[in-house]
Amino acid sequence: MKPSLLVIEDEPVLGRNICTYLGREGYNVSFAASAEEGLKRFEEMPSRVVLVDYQLPGMNVLEVLAALRSRAPEVRVVVMTGNGDEDTILRAFRLGAADYLKKPLKRSEEHTSELQSLRHLVCRLLLEKK
Repeated sequence: MKPSLLVIEDEPVLGRNICTYLGREGYNVSFAASAEEGLKRFEEMPSRVVLVDYQLPGMNVLEVLAALRSRAPEVRVVVMTGNGDEDTILRAFRLGAADYLKKPLKRSEEHTSELQSLRHLVCRLLLEKK
């Protein structure tokens, strides 16, 4: 069975690009465009790794992280940020974030290494024992 991943990203094009890329890599990927939708999807289909945008409308990344960890302490959460401040990222790590990614993640020849880094990160997190 393919490992399940969840992407919570309010930029639909970026979220779907990440899902498409990881889906082609053999993962079962679900997408949510809001924190509320993401938490609902996680309840319906728990995921081993969740990629969460730093800035979501209605709920901040720390609240999403806490909600995910309260539902499944073993979940591996990656914070995706384009302009996240160091203090919030440190607080996310204290709440159990596994790692963070700098955005934007683009699909093009010149940005292949960004997507490869994402793939390696997801693979590493799936292999780690919590």
